[in-house]
Amino acid sequence: MTNRPFLLTLVLGAASAALLAACGGGNNTNEPTNAGFVRLVNATTGALDLYDGSSKINTAGANAASGYVDREPASHDFTVRAGSDAAPTLTVSMQRQQRYTIVAATSGGSTNTSVLTDDESAPHAGMSKLRVFHTAAADAGSVDVYLFGSACSGLAGTGVAAVASAVTGLQSGNVQVGAGNYHLCVTSQGDKADLRLDIPAAAFADQQIVTLILTRSAGGVLLNGLLLNQQGTLAAAPNASARVRLVADTVSGASISASVGGVSLGAPLAAAARPGAYTLVNTGALALSVTIDGSTTAPAPASPALAGGDYTLLLSGAAAAPVASLIADDNGVSTSLARPVKLRVLNGVNGTATGASLALNNALVGSASFGGASTPSLVAASAALAQLNANVDGADLLVGTDLTLTANQVYTVFLLGNAGTPKAWLVTDR
Repeated sequence: MTNRPFLLTLVLGAASAALLAACGGGNNTNEPTNAGFVRLVNATTGALDLYDGSSKINTAGANAASGYVDREPASHDFTVRAGSDAAPTLTVSMQRQQRYTIVAATSGGSTNTSVLTDDESAPHAGMSKLRVFHTAAADAGSVDVYLFGSACSGLAGTGVAAVASAVTGLQSGNVQVGAGNYHLCVTSQGDKADLRLDIPAAAFADQQIVTLILTRSAGGVLLNGLLLNQQGTLAAAPNASARVRLVADTVSGASISASVGGVSLGAPLAAAARPGAYTLVNTGALALSVTIDGSTTAPAPASPALAGGDYTLLLSGAAAAPVASLIADDNGVSTSLARPVKLRVLNGVNGTATGASLALNNALVGSASFGGASTPSLVAASAALAQLNANVDGADLLVGTDLTLTANQVYTVFLLGNAGTPKAWLVTDR
């Protein structure tokens, strides 16, 4: 897979001194000497305001940093707000001539805030310092971070060691790395092949101090990045990929495979078989190639794949003229403690007239017309007690009894095949 070119220059030399002073970093002779300084880094997708008590003191747009504001050395109760919605109050004991960055990010459906200190000492000559702040662990799980000499897709199978391992929040302390140019690779913990973010050109300058902030993507599993220079600039590093899985559901067709932009979506599947695994692809309009029993065609999905998204590619209809539907998947975890499971139904039954629905323990949880999926419902976890029933064109279909639905998991019931002889698959999406 080829990533779009992206260059992050983290050098803050003489040319950027004016910019540093403008945003409150560096040694500004106009700053009060008997004060501390605080700024807001907004790692969410909407504008946010920073309050000190009841006073609004700063604003930052999406994926942006505000300038520093001076406050008296004392304990301050900071709140981040989006209109009338407020994150929990963060109390910071500010010290004279110390700098602080308040980071606001979304995790598990809620906006949370954390404070970073901005007075880390410089590393030795020829070195940089890096720390990782994983704000989306509730959705994406723990991660490892690597600095690699080539494309992150080649990381699997190498002996390269992580510079940060099993990160679930703010990494404790900074790690020193050699100044230079790297691919910055983020993977799920312990699995170099499960790539969550590839920043293909990150340049770490001599004695630079950087915080990598990882944030939630649209699909809930991939990650976006922000690179924050101590007392300096913020650079966005959005994910350049999406994840797509194949559902082969054409009428007849013993062997069905597909690729996107030359990237295979996995081994060939039989019609109405269990869906394939997710594969990383480039975003945008999908250059789709489909092979059914040796005959190749190129149907066009109705919508493009967006950066950071998870998608199900449903191939349905006649084998001679398959129809490709790209269905967005929300694989972020449930935001409910009482209902920690997400469950939906996807209707791929060829020839359905009135649609399909899904019931959990005789309670309706979702319905979908042909070629679509229901909005995920939040339901209770179950230890070998759940019963799922589907209804397709008025006919009942037992999905399973004594099923386990695990907390913090996401499930899709795939209804596939043809009207009159549908099949049902319960699939764990995360």
